[in-house]
Amino acid sequence: MASARNLCQHSDIDGIQCTSNDYILCPHCQLQLCLKHLNYHQDLLRQDLYLLSDNISRVRLDLDNLIFDSTNHRQQLFQKLDDWYQERINSINKIYGEKKQQLQILCIQAHIEFDTYKTKKDKQLKNNLIKQLKKVFKQQQI
Repeated sequence: MASARNLCQHSDIDGIQCTSNDYILCPHCQLQLCLKHLNYHQDLLRQDLYLLSDNISRVRLDLDNLIFDSTNHRQQLFQKLDDWYQERINSINKIYGEKKQQLQILCIQAHIEFDTYKTKKDKQLKNNLIKQLKKVFKQQQI
């Protein structure tokens, strides 16, 4: 007695089911397929394998051609560091100049104030001495 065969489980893009009898279980998609569609699935897998292999070859070639060149990058970093250093030095020199000028102005102002104070006190001392002398002279005349 002949056994009943199942139909191929492959459907095309439009959803049309294959009407051939199944032949074997596809190890890739686990569908029961006829010989035609089993070969078709193998072709698809083979194409995917070739694409993957080509991609791997390209990546390998890119990796082989990749060169680590820290010299140029290092020079750029050192240049940035030198630029930053120069900016900081210029900024510090500018602040130093401003503070030095302010200090010179304050010293001049302090000197002027000191001279004014000294002159005022000298004048007060002279006036007090003159008053004291006048008192002494006045007392001697009596």
